[in-house]
Amino acid sequence: MFKAFNLIDDMIKIRNDVLIKKPTPSSFETQIAWTPPCQHWDKLNIDGSALGAPGPAGSRCVFRGEDRNFLFGEALPIQVVNAMVAKFSVVWIGLKAALCLNFHKIIIEIDSKYVHQVISERE
Repeated sequence: MFKAFNLIDDMIKIRNDVLIKKPTPSSFETQIAWTPPCQHWDKLNIDGSALGAPGPAGSRCVFRGEDRNFLFGEALPIQVVNAMVAKFSVVWIGLKAALCLNFHKIIIEIDSKYVHQVISERE
């Protein structure tokens, strides 16, 4: 009977050691908040994703003005692609929507550093 209690105590200690871990020096916390665009600008927030590589994909984009008001948004399915193709597709969809809506000054926000770098490169 004592062995059973010792075993349970040992299991609780192991469980606590696994579940309660102190943050490592490389841990950090970042607060993320949406900020409105500058005066006379509109902001386009976009995201594209895929379930699998490749898999069914989708795109989402939202336009907001300097006053934070919703201007336009859409969510569309995309053919079976990988996540990177979905992200580039949503950039194209968002820019095409901006042209159709006559938005001339836009700031694009996307969660992919790679897509951002490719779009930002000038040659």
